Amino acid sequence: EVMGNSGSRKSDYASDIMSPSDWQELCVVDNKRSFANLETVKVVVDVRKKKKTLYFLNSRQYNYHVDFCSRYLHKSIIPIDHEKFNAKNYLTTKRSYVLLSIVRYIDQGIFAIELWPGDNLSGERIKEIFDMIAEKVYFSNKLRYRISSPLQLEIIEQTEIIPPIIDSDQLFAGVVYQPLTRGKAFGTLKLFLGENSSEYDLDSIELNDIIILHSIPLELPACAGVITICLQTPLCHVSLLCKNRRTPNSTIRDIVSHERILSLEGKIVRYVVGDSYSLTEARESDFKRWKKSRKSLKESRSIKDLKRDLSDIGVIKLLDVEKKNRKCIGSKAEGLWVVYKILNQFNHIIDQFVNISAFVIPFKEFDDVISVYWEENDTVNHETLQVLVALIENADISILVDEVFDMIESVKEDAQINHASGFIFRSSTNVEDLKGFNGAGLYLSEITTLEPSKAEIEIVIKDVWKSVYSKRGFVERDIFRINEKLVSMGIMVQPLITNVICNGVAVTSNILGDSEYEAFFVNCQVGGSKVTDGNSIPEQVLIYDDESGPVPEILSKSSLNNGNPILNTSDYIRIFEILMPLHEMYNTNSSHAKQSRAADVEFLVLNNADRNIVVLQCRPLSL
Repeated sequence: EVMGNSGSRKSDYASDIMSPSDWQELCVVDNKRSFANLETVKVVVDVRKKKKTLYFLNSRQYNYHVDFCSRYLHKSIIPIDHEKFNAKNYLTTKRSYVLLSIVRYIDQGIFAIELWPGDNLSGERIKEIFDMIAEKVYFSNKLRYRISSPLQLEIIEQTEIIPPIIDSDQLFAGVVYQPLTRGKAFGTLKLFLGENSSEYDLDSIELNDIIILHSIPLELPACAGVITICLQTPLCHVSLLCKNRRTPNSTIRDIVSHERILSLEGKIVRYVVGDSYSLTEARESDFKRWKKSRKSLKESRSIKDLKRDLSDIGVIKLLDVEKKNRKCIGSKAEGLWVVYKILNQFNHIIDQFVNISAFVIPFKEFDDVISVYWEENDTVNHETLQVLVALIENADISILVDEVFDMIESVKEDAQINHASGFIFRSSTNVEDLKGFNGAGLYLSEITTLEPSKAEIEIVIKDVWKSVYSKRGFVERDIFRINEKLVSMGIMVQPLITNVICNGVAVTSNILGDSEYEAFFVNCQVGGSKVTDGNSIPEQVLIYDDESGPVPEILSKSSLNNGNPILNTSDYIRIFEILMPLHEMYNTNSSHAKQSRAADVEFLVLNNADRNIVVLQCRPLSL
C-alpha cells in the first residue's frame, strides 16, 4: 500500500504532513537519544529527476531509509548494497536520495531537520530541501535545521543563504524533563533547594529518602530516588552512582514551580521515572511493601568476596609491574597498566599517546596497617569504622614515606617536562570496577606540590587510605554485600598536569541507548574543570564508527567555553583511534567473553603543539 496526497491514509508513507494527526500516523516515539520527549519521522527526498519527490515515511515501519528505498524506489532486480548505498547518498554530490529525519522536540516546541552527522550535503541543497519540506508541513513556522557536527557547521558557515538554524545548545536550554535511570521508588521527600551544593547537609540523607536537588553535588549517599533541577549528563558522578545503584533519577527543571509537589516535603511519596515522570503522595502500606521487597533484593545477593594479592613488591613504577603482580595494585592502577601494554603495540597511535610517569603503592602497605583490626574482629559497623580510621591516623609509615619521596625525586624531571604542577595520589582499590558494582567516586584522590615534604606525603597517603572507611563508602558496600575483611587500598601516583586544553571522559559505547548506531560517547570540559561534577554542561559528542571513518556528532557544547568548540574533528578522530583498541581488548579478552563491555576512559588533551592525548584511567564498564 502507498500513501497518496494529503487526506489519504495508507501504511507506508505520505507526501505531506498537514495536521497533528498526520504527524502521529507517521512518527515514532524516540527515547534513545540524548534528549527526552522526542518524536521522529524519517524522510527520503528522491533527487534523481529534475522534479524532486518527498516521502514522509511511516517511521514505525521503517527503521532505516535504505529499507524504504529498496522496497519502493529501487527498480533493479539486484538488491541494494547497503554500504554502497550509504556512501553514495551521504557522501557524494551525485546522490540519488537525500536522507534525513524530522525530529520533534516536544519540550522546546521545535521540529528539526537533521542529517547524518557525516553527511556532506551542500548548504545550497540543504536550503532547497528545507524549503520543500516547509511547504508540505503544518509546522513550517517551528521548523529548523539542526547542525549536528563540525562538518555541517563548516558547510553552513560557507553558505550565503541558509535556513533557520538551531544547535544543540539551544535545544539543551529548552529541556524540561530528562530521565537518567528509569524505575519506581517509594520514600520520604526531602528538598535541597540552595544553589550551592557544598552547603547541603548530605549526611542527613537516608536510604529511604527521595531527594530534590537544585545543584548537583559531586558525591551522593545512597537513597531511594533523585531529582535534580540542573541538567545532569550521563557521565557525571551522581548519574553514574544512581545507575550503579539502580536508583530512579531524573532532571525536572521546572519542579519548583509545582506547588503540589513541593507541598509533599516530609511525606511518603511514589516516584516513577519513565518516558514521563510521576511524583505523588503514597500510602504507608505501599511504602512498607516496597521496603520489604528492597530488603529481600539485598538479602538475595550473595556475599561478594574480593580478589587481592598482598605480595611485597614495594613502591614501584607502573611500567615495571610484572603481569603476575597486577593484582597487588588495585583496579585503577591495573587499568592504566593494561592501557600502557595495549597502546604501546600500535605505532600509529603511540605518537599521540604520552606516557606520564606513574608509580604505585601496593595493597600490602595498607594491609600492614589495618590487619591488626581483623586479627581481633570478623565484622565492621558504623561505630567500628572509626577504629580503622584511627589505626591509619596513628600508624608509623615513615619507611613507606621515604620510598615515596625517593620515587617522586626520580620521576620529577619527566613531570616537569610535561608542565606538571604537582602530584595526584589516586585511590586504587579492589572494590571498584566489579561486575554490578563500579564504586564511582567513593574514594578520595589527594594532591601534593611538585616537591612535597615527607610530612605532606604522609598526610595524603593516610587521607586516601582513610577514605575507604567513610560512612558513604561503607553503606554502599553494605548494600551490595561486599566482604569488608578483604577490602584493600592501593594508591596510584601520577604527575598532575594542568596545562591542558581539556580533560575528558569517554565510554566506548553509545550509552544514550540508540542501538541502531555503533558509537563512542565522549565528554570533555575546558582546562581543569571536571566533566563529572554535574554543575556545568560539558562538550558531549558521539563518535560514530562509519565506513568512511570516525564521524563526530555534537550533542552539546561546553557551558564554560563561550559557545565555542573545545576539540576539533581531528582531535576526535585521534581519540577514537586510541579508544578502539581498548574497546576491543575488553570485548575479546576471554575473561569478559560472556558479557558485553565497554572501556570507560579518563584522558587529557595537552596544551602543546601536538595536542597530545594522555590516558589517566581506564576501567571496564558492563553494558
